[in-house]
Amino acid sequence: MGRVAAWARQAPARPRPAARIAAEPGGREPPQPPAGAPGHPCLPLREGQEVTLSGEPWEVLWLPGHADGHLGLWNEAQGTLIAGDAILPRISPNIGLYAYTRPDPLGDYLQTLGKLEALNPARAVVGHHGPVMTGVQARARELRAHHHERLDFLQAQAAQAPGTAYALSLAMFPRDLNISGRRFALAETLAHLEHLRLLGALYRTWQEDAGAWVYHA
Repeated sequence: MGRVAAWARQAPARPRPAARIAAEPGGREPPQPPAGAPGHPCLPLREGQEVTLSGEPWEVLWLPGHADGHLGLWNEAQGTLIAGDAILPRISPNIGLYAYTRPDPLGDYLQTLGKLEALNPARAVVGHHGPVMTGVQARARELRAHHHERLDFLQAQAAQAPGTAYALSLAMFPRDLNISGRRFALAETLAHLEHLRLLGALYRTWQEDAGAWVYHA
């Protein structure tokens, strides 16, 4: 990837055909923005801020879990939530622990589900299987129950057969998965294990021979 980027920086720009330039109004190339200049200014948003879209006020909500910086937009008058991937009607958003994420993404997500349940929007604009879903409150309860089932499973599994996060991911996701799918499965298993550890329901011990943490009761 680095060699490709280096080549791209060094390679000369492909000249545009004269016939194409002549066909444009005035026969000249349109002006180009300065290199590296953003098309529009980017402003960070924080929970509780209000933004105006199409003349309507929207409150910024922080909905972490699927991603640390996941935001939603809430219009109380319309009962509409722009939810992104915070909640989905047919699948569970992946809640994974990675090297660069907050330490307890599942704990974050359970709080997000509580927020969505209390908000009880009439409709939500979602990232997949949408674009609009209803029944957000009921779906939030379903997803909470789903994650508690996985927590119960992993707690019992680690008590019966202590193992690494990878070994326990094979127990929780036993079907054949491609490399990308197994990566998501491992990250999700790790998020659940670390949530249990932070609650004091599981422990972990470093095993030098395995070069990994082993989770146990």
